[in-house]
Amino acid sequence: MATARKIHCEIFRKGERFGYRVRFHDANTFHYVTGNFESLKWALEVHDPHNERIWEEPGPDDATDAVLKSDEYKPGSVGWQMEQREVEGPRRSPAKRRR
Repeated sequence: MATARKIHCEIFRKGERFGYRVRFHDANTFHYVTGNFESLKWALEVHDPHNERIWEEPGPDDATDAVLKSDEYKPGSVGWQMEQREVEGPRRSPAKRRR
């Protein structure tokens, strides 16, 4: 069975002078960094407006500068359904009968 490509998301902050930023990557491949948000709440509202991701605080042994991390979506959310569809393949409607 194939596995879905997981998009990891991290909200991080570089010093007090800069705001919160959001980083996206899968496995070890970096994708992009967005924003310079004034607050953590604002960063979450922009990048997870429907509250579909499971957010966790990084552990003490974490070497990144992340404030919050998300590796998966909540079951039943749109993002979760899209990951499931990647594994199962596209749904196809039954062929229409010709007359």
